[in-house]
Amino acid sequence: MAEYEKNAARYTKESEEIQKEAQSLEDESHMKGRQAVRFEFAEVFFEVAIVLASLAILTKLQPVWWTSIVTGLVGVAIAVTAAMIR
Repeated sequence: MAEYEKNAARYTKESEEIQKEAQSLEDESHMKGRQAVRFEFAEVFFEVAIVLASLAILTKLQPVWWTSIVTGLVGVAIAVTAAMIR
């Protein structure tokens, strides 16, 4: 009977430790998910910037060129904020 109580206490302690670790990993997973969404938004802005830059080269229109630069900078800003999420 003493052996059973000893094992029960050990299992209870281990269960609490496992729950803490699981909560920590779940929090990390949510953070990584938020980062991934922001990185995806940044990627979209980069892709649009590349398309606009290509269009600016073909049409030789300076406003399109500046728009592509601004779009790329927005992508950089979003990527930096994604990297700063803790």
